Amino acid sequence: MHQPKEIHLQAALQIVQYLKGTPGRGILFERNGSMGLEAYTDADYAGSIVDRRST
Repeated sequence: MHQPKEIHLQAALQIVQYLKGTPGRGILFERNGSMGLEAYTDADYAGSIVDRRST
């Protein structure tokens, strides 16, 4: 980002707070210098055999 603002810092801090409270999640920093943000999720649509709810 060429002109980061206070709101960007607040967003980054919210992400860190979320990760702090969710074991098994993390942040990966790579050496290539790219500072992009990627997010992944692992949801199983209707994965519960009993009630067909998402898991």
